[in-house]
Amino acid sequence: MAAPTPMDILVEILEELEAEELKRFKLKLGDRDPREPRIPRGKLEGATGISDLVKLLMNTYPNDALRLTLDLLPRVGRRDLAKRLGDILEQPQNNQSSRAGSTATETKETPASLSTATQLPDMIQMFQTALGAYRHFVKPNAKDYSYLFSAHRNLKWLPWEGSLPDHTVSIYNQDASRTDYVAKVNTCAGYYTPSKGPYCFYPLSDREERSQTFEVLVNVDGFELLEWRSGSWGSVPENAVPVNSNGDVFVARNRYGLGKMVETHKALFLPKDGKETFYKTYEVLTVSQEPYTQRLKDLEFDIDQVSKSRQATEILDRSVITNSDDKAVTKKKVLKFPSVVSHVWDINRPVSPGLSTKITASLPQFDDENVLMVSKDYQCHEGTMSASETKNHELSLEQEVPACSKVVLTLEGAKTTLEFPFTAKLSRTFQSVGIRETQVQGRYIRTFDPGFRFVDRPDLSKQAPPTDDGQDYSLHKKPFSSASFSVTVRETMDYEEQVKDVTSNAQFGDLIEFSYPIGYSHWGVYDEDGHVIHFAVADEGRLKSMLRSYLQTVFPLCGDLLLGETQIRRQPIAEVNVPEGAHIMITNNRHARTPSSEKDMRRRRDALLDQELPYKLFSLNCEHFATYVRFGEAVCNQIPGRSKNQECEEATGVFERIVNPESTENDEEA
Repeated sequence: MAAPTPMDILVEILEELEAEELKRFKLKLGDRDPREPRIPRGKLEGATGISDLVKLLMNTYPNDALRLTLDLLPRVGRRDLAKRLGDILEQPQNNQSSRAGSTATETKETPASLSTATQLPDMIQMFQTALGAYRHFVKPNAKDYSYLFSAHRNLKWLPWEGSLPDHTVSIYNQDASRTDYVAKVNTCAGYYTPSKGPYCFYPLSDREERSQTFEVLVNVDGFELLEWRSGSWGSVPENAVPVNSNGDVFVARNRYGLGKMVETHKALFLPKDGKETFYKTYEVLTVSQEPYTQRLKDLEFDIDQVSKSRQATEILDRSVITNSDDKAVTKKKVLKFPSVVSHVWDINRPVSPGLSTKITASLPQFDDENVLMVSKDYQCHEGTMSASETKNHELSLEQEVPACSKVVLTLEGAKTTLEFPFTAKLSRTFQSVGIRETQVQGRYIRTFDPGFRFVDRPDLSKQAPPTDDGQDYSLHKKPFSSASFSVTVRETMDYEEQVKDVTSNAQFGDLIEFSYPIGYSHWGVYDEDGHVIHFAVADEGRLKSMLRSYLQTVFPLCGDLLLGETQIRRQPIAEVNVPEGAHIMITNNRHARTPSSEKDMRRRRDALLDQELPYKLFSLNCEHFATYVRFGEAVCNQIPGRSKNQECEEATGVFERIVNPESTENDEEA
């Protein structure tokens, strides 16, 4: 069977066209570029049958008829036929020898107008050429222009509402001596001009159409730097302004006015004098790629919308203080560590690599009572909207280390992130046009280290190592233990934030210190789930309660301990009464003792909970209770004139008689 000829293929395809589609196909054939061969319109109108039309095609474009048909079919709305034609051309053809063996009858059936170049032996090249054109047509657009409006947010298509918005993009139409504004109807770009009424004029299917429902292109505040760049035969400059979501139709112009440049058709189409006209050279509207510097200023923060998050605690460093002597010693250690504060101003716009951004802002700083606005200039990291500051901290510690002991310190830190919205003025400086400004909205994100703390990491399995004097300290009776130590260095936080910080970091048995402005501290023991066990108010009558309230106004201590009767209670930390200006912290480092096992601490807690005891400032106070639970010895370091870190045997005895009643009775009998 003979291979199909180009004429056979074209007849088969074009016979599928409806009457109106065939009419439009002929019109587009007649509107070919004047510089190219063209079928006279009279001959096209005289070709009433498909075979006559195909003969005209083959005679006028002997080597290009298939490619031309592939190009025109989508323009009359028959992409399905274009795909079908491509599929036919893609099918394997007979080899050359079989074609050479075609019968004389078959050869006679080939139209006489078909040149030798189009005979079967040479049709492979024609098929490949046409198929290449088809593949180029159906190939997805490799360029993605969808980013342009998200990257350049001041450039917008806005619906026509009866009047022109400020900064609508326009040109001066030299041919018509008027100003035309960029407009579009669906995916067809055209123009609006006041002198012709409230219409967008646009090209479509060989006609100049108009519509009262359209959109205009607005460059809000004139902020984006736009430029018209030359193109021809379907070329698309970088940063071209698209009309459709596919990114293959663009805003373009020439000296006759505004229209659409269709990349697949390789031409500019204009609405002019009632017709759709096309041109192969044009200018495309683009966003300029001229370098610039930018500045963010006049920031206003909505601090009522602040959100706060805290990252997991990280181990930053470790340090060891060792005492190999057989007596307690006090050692000094200077700790140096950095912290980083990072700032991000997210304005939801991409930043070009190498872009220099300066930010002048009064940033919120939080103290105990107020929000302070601190003005400062920031130079962002190149190509970003972020900056960072490094703060170096130095902490001098004086720690008493028990005999044959070591203190293993672990530096822990947890970053906190604050985030809240802002409005600001964004300005860009171009060398060609100077400064352009616009209002922007964004979110300010600040990440910082709210505090560090050193916590003990006990290691009771080891004993003191030999020293240089050759004496083996492992023979000493005292084990080589880990003394408890913790210290907090924190950015100023209000009391509520301090409570959250403590409850998120404390572990069972930690000593909780409520430090009052007068220099006195109230103490308790952390009992998980945000609770503390401490000396609190015992049950009392109305008269005593009124007296306590009065004394609190005169002498603003904890208030729970003024009248002597106390009860050991379990209470949420946030509900503990404290005077204004108090601070709360985890403090395990002030008593030079090794913490007991968790089992022993829980046993003491269970026995003492809900016990009513007389409060005695010098011999039975809140610090005595807290240290007894943690260490098994009652210690208080805030009594004037008393030595530090010494056990109060009276307080220890009171607690021991409750916790270990049988043991204390046996001791008394002995």
